[in-house]
Amino acid sequence: MTFTRVQNFCEINTNNPPLAPPRFLYIANPAVHLNIDISKGILQFLDIFFDDNLLEMIVAETNNQYVDRNTRNSNLHRNNRTNKWEPTTKNEIQVFITLNILQGIVKNPDVEHY
Repeated sequence: MTFTRVQNFCEINTNNPPLAPPRFLYIANPAVHLNIDISKGILQFLDIFFDDNLLEMIVAETNNQYVDRNTRNSNLHRNNRTNKWEPTTKNEIQVFITLNILQGIVKNPDVEHY
């Protein structure tokens, strides 16, 4: 495949511009079709974007990041809060993501109000 045709500059005649391509006929109703029972709660919408595989990946990478950063530093003070760290869970990540989304929707004056 060569690009010689593309590389040749061709001046456009502004007095007689080329016609725009015709619009295609779209007859469907634009919508997202989901199998969700709204009576089961709105957290189902979170599951659409953050499925179990993605959440497990976030959990694994979060825990790996802690290990990578803190195994190199063996000079931590015994009262350092990283010494009390426990691996995160899928439930904790779900709560964290949900709170971040809510903070974008519901505006409170202080973080403590969430």
